[in-house]
Amino acid sequence: MSQKLKADIHAEYQQAFDQCTVRSESLGLVQGLTKRMVDLRSHYEAVEKATTVPWWFVGILHYKEWNFREPALFEKQVAEVLIAKKYHQAATRTLAAYLWGFDLWNGFQDGSGTESSWVWGSTNVLAKKNSEMGAAGILKHLQKQGLVKAAAPAATAKSVKPAAKVAAPKAATPKVTAPKAATAKPAKKGKKKLPVMYFSQRDNAAQAHRTCNTASCWMGALYMKTSLWEDCDEDENADLNFYLPKVETYGDTTDHGAQTRALSSLGVDSAWHTTLSMKDVKKEIDAGRPVVLGVLHKGHVSSPRGGGHMILAVGYDDSGMFIHDPYGEMDLVNGGYPGSTDGSYRHYSYKNLGARFEVEGPGSGWGRLFKGSRK
Repeated sequence: MSQKLKADIHAEYQQAFDQCTVRSESLGLVQGLTKRMVDLRSHYEAVEKATTVPWWFVGILHYKEWNFREPALFEKQVAEVLIAKKYHQAATRTLAAYLWGFDLWNGFQDGSGTESSWVWGSTNVLAKKNSEMGAAGILKHLQKQGLVKAAAPAATAKSVKPAAKVAAPKAATPKVTAPKAATAKPAKKGKKKLPVMYFSQRDNAAQAHRTCNTASCWMGALYMKTSLWEDCDEDENADLNFYLPKVETYGDTTDHGAQTRALSSLGVDSAWHTTLSMKDVKKEIDAGRPVVLGVLHKGHVSSPRGGGHMILAVGYDDSGMFIHDPYGEMDLVNGGYPGSTDGSYRHYSYKNLGARFEVEGPGSGWGRLFKGSRK
């Protein structure tokens, strides 16, 4: 609690948050992230009970540092650190102070004030567009949902203590240690994530177990042509109500040719391929295009099987791919879907995903590549 937040810096964060809005192209991303946070809220509330640090602050840290991995382990480790650093003794708990606290946690390595991409990424506050969702955008969306209440005004003293004392510069204070298999923060130059809106096939009452192809293609189409969101009247079940009927005009949901023609009818050009590699997928993502992947989702990873399942690759880091899986979170090792039904931004390792994607060896992957630039 040694560091103090000066009143003028507090005002800068507060004024920025008051005018903060999430960029339109990132609305799908923030919706998926906040939904995931709410799903895991019990873990964050356990930390709040032990430390008095708000559940949403803990949840945002879980996303920013661990990408929502290992929630039980994160709960234990972050609580221990918060208590050891006496975060529970924070005197001032304004939203502006919490936002400053996020920058402290990150050691100001991504800027400070309104120049911090860690806090203001994907919002109108940051002058330079950034595809990574910042803490403020998530906080603002939670606030609009009524899940976060505005704190009392800041103290009028010359300086204000941070809302929750998070680690000062990294060299001085260690951060929560992630498990070895899932490093806390990959190197920035090896990370890319596209702000793609997530759709689940599970709520497709008519064909819930066989519309993975339609859900994945629709997510990609909606990202490539943003005006489709207005065309479907912003229907959160548009993959079933808006897109699937167009597919069925040309054939079955499992028919890749029908998907190609349906996408084309919406003004989205794409092509189905059977000789893709993981390198090809990363190249497409670097170009700003998500990729529909065909994987074998059943059986052990050493001998995957099944009729095939379609997922959407939306990003990558040094250890794996970020996937929008329309059926939920796949057990990449044993196969199947025994866990969460929320498949947004799941992190699938290169090793295990590759075994299910390039089944017959390098360059044997099946998938759909979108053409051109986002419009």
